[in-house]
Amino acid sequence: MNKLNLDWLTVVVKGGANRHRLRIMLSLIENPDQSVTDLADELKINFRTASEHTRKLSQAGLISKKYQSSFMTHHITPLGRKFIKTLSAL
Repeated sequence: MNKLNLDWLTVVVKGGANRHRLRIMLSLIENPDQSVTDLADELKINFRTASEHTRKLSQAGLISKKYQSSFMTHHITPLGRKFIKTLSAL
């Protein structure tokens, strides 16, 4: 049996364990390349809340950030897709 990296797993699970963060990941599956402003508008949350949640998702490796000119866009990672797929199976 493979030994789980419990520290890493805890970071990932905590990173996605929030209603807003789950909604952000689902939104990025449907519409990649969204800015924090786009996500805040779509999810009807304030900019600071969206920014903090994208930061935590990025730290957990569930989304990635990419600079495009003077702004940043967000994308769900393969790990983020697996996370959502696993939760959907529950």
